[in-house]
Amino acid sequence: MRDPQKMAGKKTPLARPRGTRDLLPADMRRRRFVESRFKDVAERWGYREVATPAFEPLELFTLKSGEAIVDELYSFTDKGGRSLALRPELTAPVARLYVNELQATPKPLKLYYFGDCFRMSGHNPDDTVSSGSSESSSLEAPFRKRTRRSSLSHNACLRA
Repeated sequence: MRDPQKMAGKKTPLARPRGTRDLLPADMRRRRFVESRFKDVAERWGYREVATPAFEPLELFTLKSGEAIVDELYSFTDKGGRSLALRPELTAPVARLYVNELQATPKPLKLYYFGDCFRMSGHNPDDTVSSGSSESSSLEAPFRKRTRRSSLSHNACLRA
């Protein structure tokens, strides 16, 4: 079967969006291997997994990074008129999760998370979406955040 992306000069509604890539079985096998190793190590050290939505209020990212970040985000207005954005990273959504759901939880919290991230970068239209970010964080009272990036992080190897 011919790859719609490689059909010279032809646009087709079946082509994947520029800046994305499909993860084939071998890619997924590598991704799941790295995730399972990271998960095993994190849980062995007492970390617990959390997950956040793929989109968040746009303001969550502009509060952290300023209005200039909007040009790098995939943002949209939903049917209810709310300004939303696909998450460009995972730290701000997990901080929001902590503020909304975990403040009363005994500290320190040891959390880890995986998720796809979506951010336009640079001028290369073939490098606009990265997926597979992971990091582990420990949130301690009084909301002092200490982040450790795992050596098993697979963000770079899955960059689109």
